[in-house]
Amino acid sequence: MMDSSSLGKSYDEFCFYYEQLNESLDGIVNEYYGGFNESILTFSGLHDKIHDATMSVSHIKNNLQRVRRMITEERGSLDQLYTKSNQLGAIVTILNRIEEVKRLPDEMAGYIADKKFLTAAGKLVQDM
Repeated sequence: MMDSSSLGKSYDEFCFYYEQLNESLDGIVNEYYGGFNESILTFSGLHDKIHDATMSVSHIKNNLQRVRRMITEERGSLDQLYTKSNQLGAIVTILNRIEEVKRLPDEMAGYIADKKFLTAAGKLVQDM
């Protein structure tokens, strides 16, 4: 490049083109720097959101697997509680019925005193 023959270019012409190219690239960088910087920030934000979503999905998946294991485990204590609850419900029903039967003689006496024999008979049949 340094020779003056017809096969090469002159050094001054090379420097001129180099300088023009350098100025053009500087102009392009300055013009598009803001957009490029914003794109990098947007990409970084999207990457963070995707990572957070991935971690959240992984956490939810682990929780669902844990809940599935807990639900499918047999628990004898739950069966015992269910049986005990049914027994206590039956006892409460029997006690309520006993209370109704205890009140029956007083109600019958009131109906008979008021000469409401049909009502007394209906109440007696209903409560028995």
